[in-house]
Amino acid sequence: MRKLYITLVALSLLIWACSKEETTPPSAPQNLTGTAVNNGQDLKLTWDAPNQGTPDSYEILCDGSTIASNLPDTTTTYTISGAQNVCKQVQVVAVKGSDRSAATLDLTPAQNTVKVYRSDVATQPSWAKVVFGANISVSAISTGQVDCSVANTGYFIYAIPNTLKDVSATQNPGCQAKYEFAFSQAMTGNLAPSTGNYNTSRDISDGATYFYWADNTSVGYGQIDANDYFGKVVVSLGSDNYGAYADLTIYTQNKVQGLRWVKQ
Repeated sequence: MRKLYITLVALSLLIWACSKEETTPPSAPQNLTGTAVNNGQDLKLTWDAPNQGTPDSYEILCDGSTIASNLPDTTTTYTISGAQNVCKQVQVVAVKGSDRSAATLDLTPAQNTVKVYRSDVATQPSWAKVVFGANISVSAISTGQVDCSVANTGYFIYAIPNTLKDVSATQNPGCQAKYEFAFSQAMTGNLAPSTGNYNTSRDISDGATYFYWADNTSVGYGQIDANDYFGKVVVSLGSDNYGAYADLTIYTQNKVQGLRWVKQ
């Protein structure tokens, strides 16, 4: 009888342990990362399983809206099509019954502002210097401060009549920086265009928005890859006692290099 009792207790504990494992809410997926694919148009997500609990399925959210659901519990990758969804926040949600736990990937572009005077205003800075990386730095400088040998940096000028030009498209200094700026036509939306839609010299208008492609000139020059950056330039033109100027708001997708998603 004693042996039977011990056996029943052990069996009960085993059943309880299994039941607890089955009902343990999953923690958030681990190590969520994003990679730009298909010439920067799409975002490939990869993640590891939660370190606690086993989900029934996964969901993918774009800015809080579900774009994929009932993905098998063995899923560790998913590609979001930029033609259908451009997000500034992506979540991978582990689902078990009514329990949900999410890992989040922030894609909000960096935002910088700079005021540059047109190149015919000799006493004021007409160049925008952009330093790329985890943090984006933008400053207004003069021609004599342009140094194309500086790492992770690109330059463009506000030229006459009303034109943005990469440094390589100018006569002075006319060098090739580590990043080359090329600008799209005035556009709306949040998905930057692919190659063939950019020029290193672009006429601009007040109130318009232009996508830019900052192409790494040392690695993969001339093609879209994970060494590049994409962004937007929002233009506000004006004039003061010095002369004509452009107030530029610059958005840069620096969370995932090479990704053409710029949703602010």
